[in-house]
Amino acid sequence: MGAKKKKKPNPFPMNEALRFMDESANNVISFGDSLKDYQAATTANIEHFACSWETQEDIVLRENECENFINHPQQVVEIQKKLSYFG
Repeated sequence: MGAKKKKKPNPFPMNEALRFMDESANNVISFGDSLKDYQAATTANIEHFACSWETQEDIVLRENECENFINHPQQVVEIQKKLSYFG
């Protein structure tokens, strides 16, 4: 039997994505709607934005010190436009 896949909240998937893209954590941002998304991103030193539409984890995320929340998908585009590395 093969090795068990490491899943979020383990930062392995985030770190593998960084390696695959040949990027450093400070050059990317993460968007997700769960505590596991937030934990994986922050453990990998990636800035995370919690997507608070259609999720029941707002309170849990806030209790776990998540500070960046967005309330609508259009805000993803707005954030990308504000960041210089997105042109």
